Amino acid sequence: MVFTASALLERFRSFYLGHDIQPVVVPSAQIKAALHILEENQGRDPSIKGDDLRKENCLAVELDDSPPLSELCRQMVHEKASDLLMSAGAPHSMKKNGQLTRLHYPVLTPHKMMEYTYKLISESQRLEFERTNNLDFTHLFPEIGRFRINVFRQRNTVSLSIRHIVEFIPTLAALGLPDWLGEFALRPHGLILISGPTGNGKTTTMAALVDLINSSKCCNVITIEDPIEFHHRHKLSNVNQREVGTDISSFSEGLKQVFRQSPDVIVVGEIRDPESAAIAVQAASSGHLVMTTLHANNATVTIERIIDIFPYEEQKQIRMQLANNLLLVLNQRLVRKQENNTVVLAHEKLINSQRIKVLIREGKLQQIRAMYQQSSEDYHSLDISLVNLYREGKISQEDALRICESPALFLEMASKTR
Repeated sequence: MVFTASALLERFRSFYLGHDIQPVVVPSAQIKAALHILEENQGRDPSIKGDDLRKENCLAVELDDSPPLSELCRQMVHEKASDLLMSAGAPHSMKKNGQLTRLHYPVLTPHKMMEYTYKLISESQRLEFERTNNLDFTHLFPEIGRFRINVFRQRNTVSLSIRHIVEFIPTLAALGLPDWLGEFALRPHGLILISGPTGNGKTTTMAALVDLINSSKCCNVITIEDPIEFHHRHKLSNVNQREVGTDISSFSEGLKQVFRQSPDVIVVGEIRDPESAAIAVQAASSGHLVMTTLHANNATVTIERIIDIFPYEEQKQIRMQLANNLLLVLNQRLVRKQENNTVVLAHEKLINSQRIKVLIREGKLQQIRAMYQQSSEDYHSLDISLVNLYREGKISQEDALRICESPALFLEMASKTR
């Protein structure tokens, strides 16, 4: 005799319980937590009710199958993912080639996120996190690697964003960047701005430029980073790396001190405030090569962001200084590669030629973008870079259209080159 699930449930109700039951579906972690509480109190407290099992301390019992953080990081390295992302209410997730993937582990609880976090940080870091609700640092898992970790609070719970730091510093060619970029990195003075959205390889590009300088020139390099990602060995140059929160209190404090350290090259992880921007521009105008990054969607917006950091009454002077000392703006994107689901780099360049100097000085940056339909020695738009990658069969039209500035122009140029 074969019984359906509903028939079996009816027989169970009738013969064993003597009354009806209503089945419900809940996460396994909650069932385990409830059973754990019942077992612990068996014979001691018969008054436990359903409301007691829903209390936060009950659901915080660590009965889930979440792996240690070290094993998650090992898995991330093995699968060549860029990021491990963890938030309460969602499963563990990894980002690979820009795509988010859920891992087959239980949904993370607020308690589990706190446990992961406080096993990673020191007492001083805990106090800093509780003060600011945000914390950046690096962590070494022996035999696995170094990781950049950001801890932040959202919806009154803790979240983690963990990025694997690749110890090998790639060359410009390996990153898909042109040779001419290295020529600017070997200039004696001036300002190089590397921009793009978060997660598009700005820090890696800057590390490749520092390594080129380190391998080609005898000079003194001072970096100010938050946190340090790539460790540079001293080659022909001395490379002194200072970490915000460990070696210095802030970017601006590090830049105030840098002139007493006899720098030839100054590398600033990111421009975040007017004071840092002013010192960086001043350093570029006083015989130093300065490299830094900004979050911006294109090359002209990068320059506008530097200018807009300052009060209105100071912006004219900053435009003059940028016009005189800017070397190059490189804006970049990582695009999914068509053939093997890796990524390839597309870039926009803006070289500070004589005509670009005039446009910066006069505050006419919008005219630069009016020239983007054609490539030139001093300006090469992101859309043209995407067209070239599409023409070479490296990226799909769909991915290019998702990133390009002008879809109509991209399609027009692409139709002439396929």
